[in-house]
Amino acid sequence: MDRRGLVVGHVQSGKTTHYTSLTAKALDSGYQIVIILAGIHNSLRSQTHERIDRHLIGRDSAALMEALRTRTPQVAVKLIGVGEDDRVLGRTMPEFNIFTCTNSAEEGDFRVAIANQIGFQVTHGSRLVLVVKRTPQS
Repeated sequence: MDRRGLVVGHVQSGKTTHYTSLTAKALDSGYQIVIILAGIHNSLRSQTHERIDRHLIGRDSAALMEALRTRTPQVAVKLIGVGEDDRVLGRTMPEFNIFTCTNSAEEGDFRVAIANQIGFQVTHGSRLVLVVKRTPQS
């Protein structure tokens, strides 16, 4: 089943809240993979990923990728945003884990080698959210 969505708006019009909420609703409804196309520049893609990390995933994806790269798993899960709020308030974890193989670093766009290195599978108990840079039409 092919489903697509588009969020467009003026500056400071609530696009971030809208696409984050739309993504959360899709994940809650059972969609297992959500791809967010985030502008044509690395800085815009990075900024979008930072917002998704903070408001949806709850973990710092750049810190996670750096921990994988340096093989220091003790710093792999740095909770931020909703993740930190849930921990402080003693909320239970959601019924599924949200994974990503992109990250909020400037060079954190999708790479096949990184996806293969992580090697997770999307199952009933997991979801995949990717924030990727849109390539402009020639």
